[in-house]
Amino acid sequence: MSDGSFRDFALGIGASGPWVTAHVGGRLADLPPRYRDDRVAGAVARAMRYLDGATWSYNEHAPADADTIAHALILAGAIGLRGRQAAPHAGAPHRRHGYNDDQCRSTKRPRSVVTAHDRSVP
Repeated sequence: MSDGSFRDFALGIGASGPWVTAHVGGRLADLPPRYRDDRVAGAVARAMRYLDGATWSYNEHAPADADTIAHALILAGAIGLRGRQAAPHAGAPHRRHGYNDDQCRSTKRPRSVVTAHDRSVP
């Protein structure tokens, strides 16, 4: 799409944008060099820019989720962003999952709920 996103899976809550964009962008960025050209590089760059402003979730109606976060981090890694370098591309929704030890959880735990995942998962 013109905003850099890819869309698919039209379910009851709407089509997936961020999840599909992160997955497709990561796959495009990982193509062997003989298949990469300016169009692919442009699509990858637009996908990362789209994700920079999106909630890393199924779509804008869903909360951030582990699948989308993982796919987005794979995309960031495929274009050479590592560790804290990927953080600026995560946007505010992803930073809610960050902890002082620079690790990430797949969900945001409400303060009133105690779970087994009370520490960051590397």
